[in-house]
Amino acid sequence: MWRIDWFGSVSLAEIYRRSSQPKIEVQLSQIPDQVIDTSGIFDSENFKKSRKRLIRLPVGLLSILKIGDIWKNGTFFERPDYDVMSFNQLKITRNSSSLIKAGLPDPETSQYFLPMSHHPQHMEHTQSYCVHIKTDAYHIIVPCIELIRFYFGSSSTVLAKIFDAPFAQENFWISTENTSSSRPTIHLAPGISGHSAPHIGRIAFSKVARSAAELIGNSCITATARNEPAFPKALFPFEGETDLVVSGKWLPFNGNSKGVFLVFSLISCSHPFPFKEIKYTSTKKSTSKSGEAPKTDLKAKQEKSGLLFSKARQANNTVIDEEPDKKRVAERINTQHSSAQFPDLIRKSITKIENEHIPTLMLRKEGISVVDGLSVGDEGNLSTIHPIEFSDYDDEDFQIPKSTNKKLSLTSLVFFELLKRIRQDYQHMPINLVRLDSRQRFNYLSTMPRIVNEDGELLSSCVMSFPESSNNSKTFTRNRHISVARIIDAYSCVYLIVPEMSETAKELELHVILDKSKAIRTTQDLLAAIGIHFSKYVETESNYELGQGAISTVHKAELLNVQDNHELIADIFHSTVSGMLTQEFENACKDSSSTLIDKELNALTLN
Repeated sequence: MWRIDWFGSVSLAEIYRRSSQPKIEVQLSQIPDQVIDTSGIFDSENFKKSRKRLIRLPVGLLSILKIGDIWKNGTFFERPDYDVMSFNQLKITRNSSSLIKAGLPDPETSQYFLPMSHHPQHMEHTQSYCVHIKTDAYHIIVPCIELIRFYFGSSSTVLAKIFDAPFAQENFWISTENTSSSRPTIHLAPGISGHSAPHIGRIAFSKVARSAAELIGNSCITATARNEPAFPKALFPFEGETDLVVSGKWLPFNGNSKGVFLVFSLISCSHPFPFKEIKYTSTKKSTSKSGEAPKTDLKAKQEKSGLLFSKARQANNTVIDEEPDKKRVAERINTQHSSAQFPDLIRKSITKIENEHIPTLMLRKEGISVVDGLSVGDEGNLSTIHPIEFSDYDDEDFQIPKSTNKKLSLTSLVFFELLKRIRQDYQHMPINLVRLDSRQRFNYLSTMPRIVNEDGELLSSCVMSFPESSNNSKTFTRNRHISVARIIDAYSCVYLIVPEMSETAKELELHVILDKSKAIRTTQDLLAAIGIHFSKYVETESNYELGQGAISTVHKAELLNVQDNHELIADIFHSTVSGMLTQEFENACKDSSSTLIDKELNALTLN
């Protein structure tokens, strides 16, 4: 049997190796196969005679590794009956807590907080860091690794990313909403489990917690740059009072037999999280390379539809094989935190918001396939086809939520200002907001489908790129947002599409699909029409055969740095759409051989 005595330094990831996760030294000592006596464990003579061993394990395993635990044959065996203490109304402040090294004495008394005579287990790593909490009656010593495990070890994935320096927000969450309220929403990064939502939320909504999270990886990379052992530093992710329940051992200090309590493991912390409730979204991490579509030899069969672009949907059977050796299957370790560890979470709501489903559109010479997921399984059937979901537009009740992205906010303003003006002029024509997915949070804001060609190349118009907060020379991408509305008259439907602008955009675009015979009946039909339209716009081809009289155009308006800019742009787009809704425009569309509607506006013909 082996006891975990202490933790040592961290070796940062070697990018050329299969595992890119940092590893930490784990100090072990052998325990006789007999009844475990806690007094015998800390006897210095017994410890000297015991066999020692130093192993290196991935930092993601820290969630299940605690100082003092006994392991046997590679599995957890027993946790001895150490002292359990409840330190109530414990104050954690900059004045009451500080970082110390495990092997250095108290500068005031010159006595060791961890005397070798009573605790020799740390002696191989005297330069490792602990947090020292000073009270009027005693001292509390918490190894930094235990702080990391308890407060940042909600999953092995989070632990691995915490040690990945410099700290990058996009590794943990993509964005937040309602940050000024006590009921925020956080959109977790791909691969982050929903069980980590409150803990990631604490980092996102607390400057103290964010600083504590950044310190962990930064301390390791700083030491490595100096060619020193990388002993992680860590602090409590909050300041204030807490009831702290811990397990460990009392040590003598300055004449007091119980002058220092050395914490082996934290059991419970009552300090409140920085929110009353939290909502989150989470997605599985894609195994495909960025910008690539899944490769498949499966040929989708065309369904019985008048439109060439209405192809069979594919089943959402996802194939996951992250390991180079396909015979080896990766297992996920369950390291979830229970509510007993953080009593504050017992009375707080943690709610998952279902993510939008983002289909992939695969362009082919014979048409376009709508794929449900990022990998292809068996072919679908007609029962998987869904009707288009609409939401009635009411300009009086609508209020655009505040956005941290000013250009996205301008896009929404223009979109609704345009709809208001069309409604005023064409009151007899129904106007609907189109929801491309039933799970999207806002009626007016959909996510653009992923459009790829047969070579698996993703169209650049489908994604948005932003500089990383920690490194402006690097960028991260996300799916582009679009706003879609439908206008209906007696014989045709007009779909208005306003896509999100890029950071450097100087123009706002209005994309229009005119369905002259109302052949677009399902969400798949509309997605396919959008896919072909944007593919032709990017490729600048002049025409594409769709059948059933569907054509599309794109119009642009220059951004002006003036007040009420959105109203000026809406005026320009309103004039364009009004022309389409007149009899003159319908007459011009009767000739299906026409390839261009307006050369100056870069019109694209799909029939």
